[in-house]
Amino acid sequence: MFASLLLLSLDARHQLGAQEPALEPPLRNQVTLDASILAAGFTYARATSAGNLVGAGAGAGTEFNIRMVHGEKWGQTSAELAHVEMFTRRKMTSRWQYDVGVMAAADIHSQSVHGQSGSEQEFGGFFGGYIAPMWAWDALSVGPRIQTGAYWAPHPAFGVGITPLTARFLFKF
Repeated sequence: MFASLLLLSLDARHQLGAQEPALEPPLRNQVTLDASILAAGFTYARATSAGNLVGAGAGAGTEFNIRMVHGEKWGQTSAELAHVEMFTRRKMTSRWQYDVGVMAAADIHSQSVHGQSGSEQEFGGFFGGYIAPMWAWDALSVGPRIQTGAYWAPHPAFGVGITPLTARFLFKF
């Protein structure tokens, strides 16, 4: 009988299920700041299910990117002026996530002047899709972005652009 009372008194020190603090509801909203050397963009995303978010964003600035457009000579430079995007973000594991989306951007790039060594600036644009795999920590993610689609200046042409490194700062609420 003494042993039963001792076990009962030891077990009574633990909180009952109703006394334990409630689990926090899952965070449904994210705001991110995506930054590269001379560019920044803000996005807002809302959870649609566990591990899936849908969002939109906009940004401005000059990104360091590798651009390969059909019909253009290698080595031409381009600078994105502004962009808008819609995406879905998927969390794969505790550390890996990726964004898949569509983007429209305005840019300025250099064009050779009839084979001369000088160049002139020309306005253009981009419309297409992208994927951005990210290695994530609590509030910081890093990774590349690969985009493919139609580049304009002056005529549309298929191309691929690669931004080797983007940092994402995450704010959840």
